[in-house]
Amino acid sequence: MKSLSKINTVSSPAQEEILTTYNHIKACAGKGNSTDLRNAEEKLADLLNQSGLHDESREYFYELADSSTSFVDKSRLLRKVSSSYAAQREYLKAQAVAEEALTILRQANQNEIDVLELFEALTACAFSNYFISKSARLKELIKEMRYHFHNITDKAVRLRFYFVVMLDMLLRHRWYMLPEESITHGEFYLQLALETQNWNTIGTAYSGLGFVHLWREEFELARKNFEKALEILQNRNFDLVLTSQVYITVSYRMQDNISMTEKWAAISLEVATKTQNQPYIALSYSNLAWVYARRNNWLYAEDYARMSIKLIASNRHPMLFLCLFPLLECLFKNEKYEEAGMYCFFLLHPSLKELPTSVNRKLELMNVAWLNNRTKETAICLDDVITEAKLTNYF
Repeated sequence: MKSLSKINTVSSPAQEEILTTYNHIKACAGKGNSTDLRNAEEKLADLLNQSGLHDESREYFYELADSSTSFVDKSRLLRKVSSSYAAQREYLKAQAVAEEALTILRQANQNEIDVLELFEALTACAFSNYFISKSARLKELIKEMRYHFHNITDKAVRLRFYFVVMLDMLLRHRWYMLPEESITHGEFYLQLALETQNWNTIGTAYSGLGFVHLWREEFELARKNFEKALEILQNRNFDLVLTSQVYITVSYRMQDNISMTEKWAAISLEVATKTQNQPYIALSYSNLAWVYARRNNWLYAEDYARMSIKLIASNRHPMLFLCLFPLLECLFKNEKYEEAGMYCFFLLHPSLKELPTSVNRKLELMNVAWLNNRTKETAICLDDVITEAKLTNYF
């Protein structure tokens, strides 16, 4: 049997439940009861996953999937693996496994496939494709989900579909100046969520609506929804808590409120560090980099910006601009135009958040000068990029 060497890293109540289940597995193995054994092993994997021991949980899920003779069961277990990878922000792996789970499910006899099971598999794929910015694939999945939607009666599953539709809107518009329909959809999703009386579902809805308002540059409304999410969540879902904290910070930053940006950046950094959430550690560093840049403390600004880039640049995080603009000003002050040109090139990547048209034009001029090794022109263009980013609140 697999060891539980890292169990001491989780809370005492969770430890107790994990150990109880582990001992039940040993008892089932001794009696040769294969059904009870599989159920107990899956329960243990779920507990390990919920406690943050993702590597250990995936070992059980994979082993159970490999030994299963049912395509439906294999698919369901692989969806749990995908969810585990997503919890660690390993979105490429999460997407690959979710797609594998859907492919395996399609191999089952049509009489075996429950429409709810298929819908759940499509939803898992949709979530994972959003996080790696695969807009065309997300559109395909939503089209198939719409076809089956009228057969879905489970409210929680229907709600997840509405959430996927919201994610599709965000991705299609690249998180920039979202249309009025995004607000209508977000409010509709919130009303449905309130009917569930489930704190996690409601917190998700408020957080999602806050995100929509933020990228419509409606900052007070964004904060109102994020703060409501925090009130409901009460630190019970750290992913959503961090989303709300980080983007409250961004809302203050885009209004040039240095003191409140610093306050919320420190709050989000503490929570992100405790939960070892690297993307949100990075975004917290980005916001602190901005604070120090606004105070002309270029040494600290550059340090925080570089720490942020180190954590998120390889994954081309959509919000890369949050750390790159403060760094660009540091590089401008130090006349490091070659490195600045490389980062300006990054900012135009289609998987990143869309920036205002005026900023993009300045970035394009900067890239032309940089690619042609025109140093003086590059310096002028870099200054223009920074100035325009400040004027549009995207610095």
